[in-house]
Amino acid sequence: MAPYMSILTLISIGLLLGGVFYTTKVVAIQRKAKRNLDDSIPEKVQEKPYMRNPIFLAFFLFFFLAVLFIMYSQVIYR
Repeated sequence: MAPYMSILTLISIGLLLGGVFYTTKVVAIQRKAKRNLDDSIPEKVQEKPYMRNPIFLAFFLFFFLAVLFIMYSQVIYR
């Protein structure tokens, strides 16, 4: 089981580092942006507001991976 934990740990660290770099990039862009808080919403976001929301995508990805892990563990430990 140790190799699987190592792989999951590396994936987790990669996701965390990617999230940190992405967040710092977004913060830098927001600081450089004008202070116009009432801009219009882009048309692509208006078309699919839920698919463009990173929180919903994170929840979907978590539950998808959780189901895959449960299915995988059921196959391994039978």
